[in-house]
Amino acid sequence: MRITLISPDNNHLDGDGNITFYYVPESLNDFNTTGTCELYLDGSSNKTAVRPTNGYTNNITIDNIGQGSHTWYLNCSDNAGIYGVSETRSFLVDLIDPSVDLNYPLAETIGLSYVNFNFTATDNIASYLMCNITVNETISAYNINATNGSATNRTVYGFNDGSYYWNVTCVDYGRRVNTR
Repeated sequence: MRITLISPDNNHLDGDGNITFYYVPESLNDFNTTGTCELYLDGSSNKTAVRPTNGYTNNITIDNIGQGSHTWYLNCSDNAGIYGVSETRSFLVDLIDPSVDLNYPLAETIGLSYVNFNFTATDNIASYLMCNITVNETISAYNINATNGSATNRTVYGFNDGSYYWNVTCVDYGRRVNTR
């Protein structure tokens, strides 16, 4: 018997805790009458698929998996009662959004055609965050690689006299946060 794990990949990063696990069970004895595949999450049986389709991709969905690191594998039994165990894979669930503090400029008058923006992006897991600076609803600086917990500077040119507001949008593992 062979069990091939399709997804999620090893060391997968998930942002909502709802994961569909894909696998292919293969056996000469088939699974169509009494076969089962049992998904183990963190070493404990979590959900069982009855009569999985032999040689094709099957799936099991688990919702509301908690924050943190996890492991998964499958234990399948075919019609003849022969067992097989897949490899073990790891994944990480990150349910906490990053935060952004706007450091400079605050409510100030700046008499220049450029502004040096300064912000700090913080995340519970990511070492780096990808950020954009938006001024008056237009992205003015994009794909800024911000180090977690450190102040980041970016100079933006092309300002004329007038009032402006700005915010920063950062992404960590597919999750976003906006700060004005």
